[in-house]
Amino acid sequence: MDDLDLSAVRERIDRVLEAFLSRQVRRARARPAGADLEQAVAGFVASGGKRLRPVLCVLGWYAAGGQEPPPPAVWRAAAALELFHAFALVHDDVMDDSDHRRGRATVHRAFAAGHDRGGPRAARRVGLGAAILAGDLALTWSDDLLRTAGLRPDRLADAQALVSAMRADTVYGQFLDLTTPGPAAGVEAALEIARYKTAKYSFEHPLHLGAALAGAPGR
Repeated sequence: MDDLDLSAVRERIDRVLEAFLSRQVRRARARPAGADLEQAVAGFVASGGKRLRPVLCVLGWYAAGGQEPPPPAVWRAAAALELFHAFALVHDDVMDDSDHRRGRATVHRAFAAGHDRGGPRAARRVGLGAAILAGDLALTWSDDLLRTAGLRPDRLADAQALVSAMRADTVYGQFLDLTTPGPAAGVEAALEIARYKTAKYSFEHPLHLGAALAGAPGR
């Protein structure tokens, strides 16, 4: 644990994600509409990010006494957190009407730019709708990767319970951010938003998930 190479952890997570996303895109190409949506999600995930949540999940595994190295199921479960993060970012960009993410056009802006029929209003509608669907797909894939990670049934049940709590907290935090009337709401309201929208799903829940995967008795 003292000599854990975090760069190597990120590289391992990236390999898991690349293999999983490549399979999803290949399968989608068999459909009549092709794989535009799947490629958008895969491209977004591959476009950057520190892989903070998967890394913290692996650290939680070690902190709770997990054996070295983590088995493949743990890496896949950790990588599922990055797909949930993609869902959250894509939908957040829609709600914030953001133009750029990770140095490139946001997903809804990219889809709108690719829809050149019907004028700007139609392009915006397609962009927003397609981005919502892309976020939904990333969330679905997060479920799929966790469910098929290869965890034994009791560990999978623990992991799914923690992930469900993480998702509920994130949605609650996003709703608070959307509906709280800015700085006038005060410091306590801002801290509540930060806790639920960011801190819980970025730090607390990934660490707890790693501990659960290692068989920690209480979290």
